[in-house]
Amino acid sequence: MIENDTALRERLRAGDPLAGATQPEAELLARLARRVAALEPQLAAPAWRSLVVPLAVSATAAVAAIALLSADATRPAPAPEPAATGGAAADGAEARQVQFETPGGTRIVWVLDPNLAL
Repeated sequence: MIENDTALRERLRAGDPLAGATQPEAELLARLARRVAALEPQLAAPAWRSLVVPLAVSATAAVAAIALLSADATRPAPAPEPAATGGAAADGAEARQVQFETPGGTRIVWVLDPNLAL
């Protein structure tokens, strides 16, 4: 473990940008760091900005929900389904017809053949 610590220290010292700096350069960099640290609160975003995105998403979701609900309320009631009717089959048995409409408005018609053998 100690060998790892000394190797780590050597690598950190080798990569230190101020290791070979003269005293004036080190003071200049320290002053620059202090200035940046002093400007950091001014550069930070105001607290109200952190609420903008969640509020915009919530408002968009509310508007979409209202639009969907109002569109569904303005849709006319579906027409009553006709009774199952059928034409004459080849051997006299009646074929049945089933009709229905999906919530999206697609009409589906099935003709059931009583003579179908599976």
